[in-house]
Amino acid sequence: MARVLGTSGRSGVRSGGKLGARFLSSVTLAALMLTVSMHPRRLQDDNFTLARSWRPSQPCRSRATASGASPASGARELALLLPGSVAVIGATGKLGREVVSELLANGCQQVIAISRDLDKAKDQFAEAEQAAGQRLKLLSCDAGDGNALAAACEGADAAVWCVSGGAGGDPLSQFFGFVEKTFSMATLDERGLKALGELFVDTSDGPPKVVMVSSAAVTRPMWSEEKKQRLPGCADIPIVRLNPDGILDKKVKAEDVLRESSARYSVVRPVGLKDEWRGRPVLTQGDVAVGRISRADLAKVLVELLVEPEASGKTFEVLAVAGYPANAGGYGSTLATLRRDDELLDEAAVTATYHVLQQLLPGEKQDSAGLAMGQTYEQIDVGEVGRLGKRGEEVVPSRVA
Repeated sequence: MARVLGTSGRSGVRSGGKLGARFLSSVTLAALMLTVSMHPRRLQDDNFTLARSWRPSQPCRSRATASGASPASGARELALLLPGSVAVIGATGKLGREVVSELLANGCQQVIAISRDLDKAKDQFAEAEQAAGQRLKLLSCDAGDGNALAAACEGADAAVWCVSGGAGGDPLSQFFGFVEKTFSMATLDERGLKALGELFVDTSDGPPKVVMVSSAAVTRPMWSEEKKQRLPGCADIPIVRLNPDGILDKKVKAEDVLRESSARYSVVRPVGLKDEWRGRPVLTQGDVAVGRISRADLAKVLVELLVEPEASGKTFEVLAVAGYPANAGGYGSTLATLRRDDELLDEAAVTATYHVLQQLLPGEKQDSAGLAMGQTYEQIDVGEVGRLGKRGEEVVPSRVA
């Protein structure tokens, strides 16, 4: 049985005081934060990663180091490494559109854009279709219909699952945009991912065949009370506190469906998605990430994963540090430091990572636990109530029947 990362009881978390060589020491953390605050120029050249537990550097043939490519040649080189045909499920969503655009911009030979509404897809991708020609294929398919999805993805070499059930990719956006009437969110994700897991069966080494966009916070409702009290900045945020319609539980079940398949996969858990907030993606494990990332930055990460063998069999969170340029050399060396889903998780390292990430929160007060659902960090800074009311008094919209 695959382990769910960041979950007490189901994750295989190693607890106790023996940290060992893999523990991310307080000295290391202090040095990291000193680098963030005092040497931003250095971070422009370094790949900023916070992992579940410290792992010594390993040789990794990333797309930059393998060929000695310069950043300027990155897009051309990525085109040579990308799978010939990539299916994007949920292509007309905000994130899906970014993924399609990123694949085309990087020279993917064929992008199969799959959505339920073909007319909407034709409208949204009119310019892209004209420019890309036969490289862009638009298909209509219900992602919750396993047989139909398998048929739509026939011939694809890999797939990116961007289905959210709504307008966004984070749980709050999903809930507000929840319009799925044929299946529940759980069934939609589980059936679709089960079909992809069966279609892309491959037990050999290599980059992931299926990249799933899940969400940060999915394991937190299952944490012990002790852990929730110890990590309030990620356990007491609105989406975890309210967990509307059990959406977090449904997402983690869908993750398990993919993990239990025989496909090479990667599960990506972004924090809150925004159209703005461009910056440097930060990869981390333990499900303690809180913050923001732009959809465009996330799309770049998702496309990069399709050429990175070190991404296979791993689940990780991603957020962005605003204002820093994105990494131009690929994520191979970063991904090599992350643990596979069948490896143990050191709880002390998770706690250490949590305390670093809390210092990277948006806003001035940086009070994630003080947020009300629908309230921004900037609103907290100026004492403004969010759109759903005060914390603890939020009026959460009911799910569309």
